[in-house]
Amino acid sequence: ETRANELNAAQVKALHLQIEEVLTVAVKSKADSALFPDSWLFHWRWTGKQASKMGDGKQIAFVTVGGRTSAFVPSVQKKITKKKKK
Repeated sequence: ETRANELNAAQVKALHLQIEEVLTVAVKSKADSALFPDSWLFHWRWTGKQASKMGDGKQIAFVTVGGRTSAFVPSVQKKITKKKKK
């Protein structure tokens, strides 16, 4: 979990582009999840918070932050550590 205020300008832009891509696909498919790409975590995360794997074998993990549980793929979604100021 990386706080939004810890992202630099390039990371914010990259995140914005990815969100825009997801929304574009969802709108074009009229939110029909059967038309979402197989590579999306969406298809693989419904495991009752049990450890599982994506179709390509990548491990899915779960984290609860602020009472909300999220699925993520550690090998793809890396936590950004803030550099300590000296």
